[in-house]
Amino acid sequence: MSTSGHRKESAEPHPLPHPRGFHSIRSQMILGFVILFIPIVLLLEFVSISGIPMTEWHGFQGIEIEQGFRYLDLIADTKKERLLRWLEERKGDARIIAHTPLLIHNLPQLRAEHAREHSFPDSDPVPGPARDRSAPFREVLEMLRLVQRTYAIYQEIKIADPRDGTLLITTSDQDIQDRTDHEWLKTTPRLKEAVSVYLTWDASHANALLHFVHPIISEEGQAVALVVLTANPESLFGPLMHTGDGLGEQGEAFLFDKNLAILTRLKHPLPDGSTARPLHYRLQTAPALLAVSGKEGTMDSLDYRGRPVLAAYRHLPFVQDQEWGFVVQMDREEMLGFLNYEIRIVLIISTIALLLLFTLSWWMSARLSRPIIRLSQVAERFSQGDMEVRSRLHERNEIGLLSHTFDRMADTVQRTMGHLAEQTQQLNSALAQQAQHQEIQEKILGLSRVLVSARSLKDLLTLGLDTLLTDTRSQVGAIYIRDEENESQFSLAHAVGMARRDLLQEYIRDQEGGVGRAIQRKSPYILEHIPPDTPFIHPTIAGDGIPRTIMHLPLIFQERILGVLVLASFEAMSHEVTEFLKVGQSLFSMALADALSHARTERMAENLRQSNQELEASNQELQAQSRQLRQQTTELHHQTEELRQQARELELKQGQVEKADRLKSEFLSNMSHELRTPLNSVLTLSQLMISRGVGKNPAKEREYLEVIERNGRQLLNLINDILDLSKIESGQMELTPIDMDPAVTVSRVVETVRPLAEAKGLTLNLHSQPVPTLHCDEDKVRQILLNLLSNAIKFTPKGIVELGLSQDGGQLIFWVHDSGPGIAPQHLGSIFDAFTQVDGSASRHHEGTGLGLTISRKLADMIGGQIQVQSTPGHGSTFTLILPIRHQDAIVVVKDHRAVAPVCPAPRILVVDDNEVARLQIRSVLEDTGHEVIETSGGMEALAALDQGEIPDLVILDLMMPGMDGFQVVHHLRAQSRTADLPILVLTAKELNTEERGMLLRNRVLELIQKGRLNRDQLLTCIRNLLAAPKTAVAPPPTVPHLARPPVLIVEDKPDNLLALTAILDDLGHRYITAGDGREAIDKTRSCKPSLVLMDMQLPIMNGFDATRSIKTDPTIMGIPVIAVTASAMKGDQERMLAAGCDDYISKPIDLIRLSTLMNKWLPSQHD
Repeated sequence: MSTSGHRKESAEPHPLPHPRGFHSIRSQMILGFVILFIPIVLLLEFVSISGIPMTEWHGFQGIEIEQGFRYLDLIADTKKERLLRWLEERKGDARIIAHTPLLIHNLPQLRAEHAREHSFPDSDPVPGPARDRSAPFREVLEMLRLVQRTYAIYQEIKIADPRDGTLLITTSDQDIQDRTDHEWLKTTPRLKEAVSVYLTWDASHANALLHFVHPIISEEGQAVALVVLTANPESLFGPLMHTGDGLGEQGEAFLFDKNLAILTRLKHPLPDGSTARPLHYRLQTAPALLAVSGKEGTMDSLDYRGRPVLAAYRHLPFVQDQEWGFVVQMDREEMLGFLNYEIRIVLIISTIALLLLFTLSWWMSARLSRPIIRLSQVAERFSQGDMEVRSRLHERNEIGLLSHTFDRMADTVQRTMGHLAEQTQQLNSALAQQAQHQEIQEKILGLSRVLVSARSLKDLLTLGLDTLLTDTRSQVGAIYIRDEENESQFSLAHAVGMARRDLLQEYIRDQEGGVGRAIQRKSPYILEHIPPDTPFIHPTIAGDGIPRTIMHLPLIFQERILGVLVLASFEAMSHEVTEFLKVGQSLFSMALADALSHARTERMAENLRQSNQELEASNQELQAQSRQLRQQTTELHHQTEELRQQARELELKQGQVEKADRLKSEFLSNMSHELRTPLNSVLTLSQLMISRGVGKNPAKEREYLEVIERNGRQLLNLINDILDLSKIESGQMELTPIDMDPAVTVSRVVETVRPLAEAKGLTLNLHSQPVPTLHCDEDKVRQILLNLLSNAIKFTPKGIVELGLSQDGGQLIFWVHDSGPGIAPQHLGSIFDAFTQVDGSASRHHEGTGLGLTISRKLADMIGGQIQVQSTPGHGSTFTLILPIRHQDAIVVVKDHRAVAPVCPAPRILVVDDNEVARLQIRSVLEDTGHEVIETSGGMEALAALDQGEIPDLVILDLMMPGMDGFQVVHHLRAQSRTADLPILVLTAKELNTEERGMLLRNRVLELIQKGRLNRDQLLTCIRNLLAAPKTAVAPPPTVPHLARPPVLIVEDKPDNLLALTAILDDLGHRYITAGDGREAIDKTRSCKPSLVLMDMQLPIMNGFDATRSIKTDPTIMGIPVIAVTASAMKGDQERMLAAGCDDYISKPIDLIRLSTLMNKWLPSQHD
């Protein structure tokens, strides 16, 4: 009955109330954990990795980054020194060859032999290797090839004519009879003893070429030949940039030019998966931009893939304008992957915090020990088999709930005994598998505790070695530490297990025995499985004993060997011991390195303990810190707004810089025209008089000399304007103030410009009132008034020009009024700006560089005055110079603006070319601008694609293809109605004759580009021209009469230049007609059908570009050759002329031989 009664009570126990509030043990334990454990761990992690703010400790991450920057600086400086030394050696090679006596002695013979070979251009050339060569030629060629074989870095060595770039001799196997080198060679500076360096792109081999050019100077000081050494930059600079990098798997070094175009291949592909090509891919990273701007240093940045890197950038000052740079970079993520040391430190600190948590938990659990003991006694009886025992505790906390739960568990424990037995068996099996791993972890933890507890180096060596001997079951142990005075020697610091004097070596060299092997390998060196019966005796720390296993462990910290740990055992070391030593080796190395800084660490630990003790009572302080944090957040928000404002100001300044660059480019273009135009007349007429001699036609010779004198004065005035502006800008302009009479000054100025006004039929009036004497620089006042009056006369076609003088209080008023066309309101703010003209286009009606008003305003500012302008379009302009009677300081204001270029869409294009490389190049250019590209490799394939698919908007066609060539493809396309009006752009390397050009013109092929001259802008311009042209039927070009050739049309608006050109054509025996502007040129071309057009590109009414486009799009006259005659020499001018439709071009000053050669090339022969 008693037993059954107990079971009934246990089956229906009275439920206890659930503990609430602070009575809950869980609440107490969670509160203690939050107060103590989490702040400790977070604080330790922050301090160890990120450092302590406002102190010199920047954390382990900061140390790693700083060391990475120092390492990159060292590599970058080394590479820069090697690159500069190597480039100087290459320039020295060019100088040595240029001064070789053999070459200088035989150079006249080479030039004469070259002239004889080209004296019969129509004859069949004999291949180079089979042609008989003179002995001097063979001697020079053998010398050049010997140099090429000796250095083995030059792709080609050649000697070229400096006049036209024709090759005199080359080490290449290619025939040189009709070979002319690149266009850049013709414009190479001819400086004495100077080496020029150029980069070009070899389209045939799809790689960059680096040329070292040195002139051969004659006794008269003239460049008679050029020595050119050609090499591949990738093969040259690649080994220098990548040898011995030590930058990891992701790090690399690369070289680039001043335009940020890479010169060596990149290690990784671009973000889109493609491979960057030298000279084509341009970097946009911050280190590269700083390097080409002349700066050097290190920085944390993003590379061309968008990955964070640590980079060192260097500037390479080279020759001429070849300012290069290079970047050495390491992947930030890869470098910071070596922070295992910091992680272990955090682990040790977390372990210490865990011990503190255990102590606090023990103290808190003491309060609960009594009910727990009682419950444990009941559990003990229950575990001994008393299944009827119950606790029946009535505590109002988790203990009471546990007691109630225990009583309920006892009722069901018998039913679960079988399940528990099975689970126990499974648990024992899992514990057996984990016991081995846990033992290793416990040993590592124990070793960590011992190493952390060491207070000195002696304690570290003693306690650490004892622990290692115990954990590895070794009998002998010793530690050797590197000698600070002799780093190749290691001294015995501590030993355990044998008599030190008898059996242990006091000193060991870094190449002796097992210790030496471990030092050299920087990895453990183990001698094991030594049989006991072998006579082998090894010189180890155990003397002449024969241990079973000897392990030598190098103690390495940050790639430096601090010492060697040696353990010897007369038993074989198990796998568990080996695994334990791998981790123990690292722990011991870090502990040894940390021993020197132990005092500082102890002070930091003391501060942490004090902070933890104060943390429990710092709730109010935390609230104050929270308020301070909110205040800092507000301040940070204000700083962010200030940074945004600064960013907007930087964008505005960038726009001003871009506008200044655009204005400078326009100024340089106009300056080139203004310099070359008069210079053309001077040089042309001078050459003509030299060739004709004097005394044949005195009247004409006098006229020529007057033109030369007039243009010389024009050049002198232009140079004076430029020098004046330069002096003002640099602050070198000096003032000479005197007491001057303003009325006399204005009277003299009027008389000076009166002939100009009378020549144009203008009325020039002077209105002068009595004014006091002015103390000022009279020359500057006169120069300002002359500039204002000259501008008024130049821009006034008819009417009057007036100069006035009056006084207004303490100021003198000089005003210049004209009845000209006036100035538009939108241009009034910019007419005084430097490098600016109201009309800076190629179709300007008036000459000049636009410096007059700029110089006038700056001079006015210097003498304390100001210039104002009022103008109404159609009613003239009034410029006013205001001078104070007493001098005042001047203020200069510079304005700038930004220009935005439009963007145009692109059509579908069919590319027909048997050269796969050419197709890839064209596809790359077109797809980058959004074009849809279709490719075929031959003529038959192209016609099949057109018959089966949709007609494209444009066809790009190669002429020389196997099977069906480009001429046959054109004929088939024009014979079908679907493709009769399809625009065709011919892209070929073939030099076309007159018959082939006529065939293309009859089939309405309006654009042709030579492959060797192809560039991106020219290709896109030709495509736009073809698509913009009207698709109408085109008549074949007119036939040239057999008996008389039509005259040449000269289009020139400058009388002096026109006189020079007509004199040249008279001398060459050509008939000619003239036109003064682009519109008249089109009309005369249509009416007179000239045999050739010499077109000046800067003309009034319609410029030469528009006139040429009109001629080339008119079916009746499109076959007439147009040669551009231009004084523009800026970058891109040649491409603009060819894109406009010009067949060829010649620059001013005109060379007689060059002009005659071009005319013979393009003029049809009599039998044609």
